[in-house]
Amino acid sequence: MDSDRTATLRSTQETDLSQPWFSDGNITLIAGDSSFRVYKSLLAAQSTFFRDLFSSASDDGLHDSDGLPVLQLHDDPAELSCFLRAIFDSSFFNAHPSDPIPTTTTIVVVLRLSHKYDVRHLRRRALLHAERLVPATYAAFRAGGFINRPADTFYLLADVAIEVGADWLLPAALEAGSRHLVWLREHRHTFHEYQEVLERCVAGLSAIQQAGHDRLALFDAADAECVCLSKRCRRTFQKVKARYASSCMPATGIAWQNIEAELRASVCAQCRELWRERDTEWAINYWNSLPVVYGLGGWDRLQRIRDEDLKLDEGEE
Repeated sequence: MDSDRTATLRSTQETDLSQPWFSDGNITLIAGDSSFRVYKSLLAAQSTFFRDLFSSASDDGLHDSDGLPVLQLHDDPAELSCFLRAIFDSSFFNAHPSDPIPTTTTIVVVLRLSHKYDVRHLRRRALLHAERLVPATYAAFRAGGFINRPADTFYLLADVAIEVGADWLLPAALEAGSRHLVWLREHRHTFHEYQEVLERCVAGLSAIQQAGHDRLALFDAADAECVCLSKRCRRTFQKVKARYASSCMPATGIAWQNIEAELRASVCAQCRELWRERDTEWAINYWNSLPVVYGLGGWDRLQRIRDEDLKLDEGEE
């Protein structure tokens, strides 16, 4: 991992590079200038990579001053510390839905290294956390759209999803990345390390902007089809449309609940329901189009990958 992404980890969380260190551990892992003493058997039990490595290792390798075997790893120390904590500290990276979502960088680091070292339950847990940041189903998308998060959330998630083959996270992550490109135009260079992600987001930008225009046009349709006698409904539709149209961000990311909350005070129930029906139809078509926009096939294929990624193997929690 390059220095830019390492800096991201260190700037977003306090990383104690002396942890984990178990005084009664029986193997020392070294990354850079940092050392981590852990339990060889527990590491092997959770990682097929380390299990196979330990089973083929000889006894004449490197040892530390206490006579314990030493394993040199070529990972960033801050990332390895985060990953090992996720393995040995069950409270650090819990996947229970009621728990706070870990930082995006923590999710990305654990997902990347659990994939690299084949720690399957952690990979699954990291994917579950990632799915809490970007919707992977229409129901989740419609329930709340996208949580308002910094742009690098989506670039980080898209980048690691490409790396570990979690294509089902990409439509929503890339869509959000495309929307952010509009106001990140002058700051795009700060995300140069995500070149492939940026290229995909740029490729989908025109489709996302057009979908936003199509959504705003629903206010004109609701105005034209308004059946009540009050002119207030029509004025409100046009007022709300004008406000969203003035934003530099495409209207695709606006949660429908937010729009309806604005309409509730001045639009009758009948006209509001008419708008909601049109917006729901738009949302279904928009969601179904995202995999195609980003060259990912269809949701059926992505759903199969998701089901495989999130299934529980025997013995996993």
